[in-house]
Amino acid sequence: MNLIRHQNEGMNQSSAEAFGPLFFYDELQTTVFGRNLWAFKTLESTNSFLKKCPIETTPHGCVCLTDNQTAGRGQHQKVWISSPRKNLTFTIVIKPFDSDGIQLLPQVLALSVTDSIENMTGLIPELKWPNDILLNGKKICGVLSEGSFHGDKIDRTLLGMGINVNDSLETPKIKDIATSLRIESGKEVSREKLLAHICKQFEVNYELWKQKDLNLIRRINKKYPGLGKPNTIEINGIARQGLSTFLGLDSDGYPLFLDENHSVVKIQHQNIRFKLYG
Repeated sequence: MNLIRHQNEGMNQSSAEAFGPLFFYDELQTTVFGRNLWAFKTLESTNSFLKKCPIETTPHGCVCLTDNQTAGRGQHQKVWISSPRKNLTFTIVIKPFDSDGIQLLPQVLALSVTDSIENMTGLIPELKWPNDILLNGKKICGVLSEGSFHGDKIDRTLLGMGINVNDSLETPKIKDIATSLRIESGKEVSREKLLAHICKQFEVNYELWKQKDLNLIRRINKKYPGLGKPNTIEINGIARQGLSTFLGLDSDGYPLFLDENHSVVKIQHQNIRFKLYG
């Protein structure tokens, strides 16, 4: 049975602007992901809300969505600003069978989003480590991954996402660093259809992740513009000397580089940033 929770009666499919769960279900072609939809008019943060929910009440594949996220969070507690009823702000609940390769899971979701955007709009997004999706060099999406463990076993992973869909991003300062699908494509994009596409792509890619499919990692790596080229690296805000060739992510989800001494280096620091040189 599909579970749809509305925070109030103001959010339903008859509103031209509000997210329409019935429209979403009309487009959805999944077995698990998105079949449980918790839709709210307003939340501070979908990740924060789910973290307060008992693990047993949040099924695998559940999607928690809000039309107005008032205190969205990015990596390292950065603020994610989103206009009401214009974008997609949601979290997918994952209960993986084990924690092996869990570092790669946000990248799997990011790949699913880039493929969905390309299929729907013809636009070609790129990935930026560790959690951004870019269009024409500007941020269009961010992923926030948070997990809970029982001993060394993972109980639940929350993959939060904010996608600039139909936002006009009128603030000049924001427009310099961010963009939206509407700005880049010149037309409105159905949020319901886009989310349904993402759920379908992610369901397929999640199964490949469970199987440790190497081609899945290759597809992710191809989304990085610096693949196979010289990159600059920063660790904890400090620039690493010299240039290193980005070889892609390994099966654990960590970036590999070929340094100037022709040695392969795997970097597992949490605060690493790298980008194509020049």
